[in-house]
Amino acid sequence: IVVNPIPAQPIVSQNGNTLSVVLQAGESAEWFYAGSSVGVGASITITTSGTYEVIVTNSYGCQSNTISTYNVSEASISELSSLTSIEVYPNPTNGKFNVALSAKQNFEIYLTDLIGRQLSPSVVLNTGEHVVPFDVSDYSKGVYLIVIKTDNESFSTRILIQ
Repeated sequence: IVVNPIPAQPIVSQNGNTLSVVLQAGESAEWFYAGSSVGVGASITITTSGTYEVIVTNSYGCQSNTISTYNVSEASISELSSLTSIEVYPNPTNGKFNVALSAKQNFEIYLTDLIGRQLSPSVVLNTGEHVVPFDVSDYSKGVYLIVIKTDNESFSTRILIQ
C-alpha cells in the first residue's frame, strides 16, 4: 500500500475582485461558484459576491479544498470620493503596521478576517490626514482585511501577517 500526501489546505487571498491561492510545484487549482466550475489556475476574477470553493490537486491526484464567502469590491481607491490616498506599511508585517490615509469625510477603520469577522475595535476619525497604527503581534499568520468605511462608501485592502 502506497500512501500519497494530500496538498495543504489552500489559503485564499482576495485583492480587489481577484481571488488567489499559492500553488506548490505539481499542483493545480479549480475554482467553483454555486457548484459550477468558474476557472482554473492560481487566481480568478470574481464578478458576483458569494461562496466560492477552490480545490487544489497535487501530482498524485490527491485533493484539498477551501470554501469561503467573498464579496465583489464595489470600488477601487481611485474611484472613491471620500479617500484621496491610502498606504499600508510594512506589508507584509510580523507585528505592527500603519495605515496612512487622507480622507475627505469622517471614517472608521478596523481589521477583519477573510470571512468578515471584525477582529479589532473600530477607530473613528475626522476628515484629514491620519496614520493609524495596528498591533497584530498576537494574531495568527495569514491574510487579513483592513476595512475603511464612511457614511456612503466602503473600501478594504489586505495585510499579510507573517
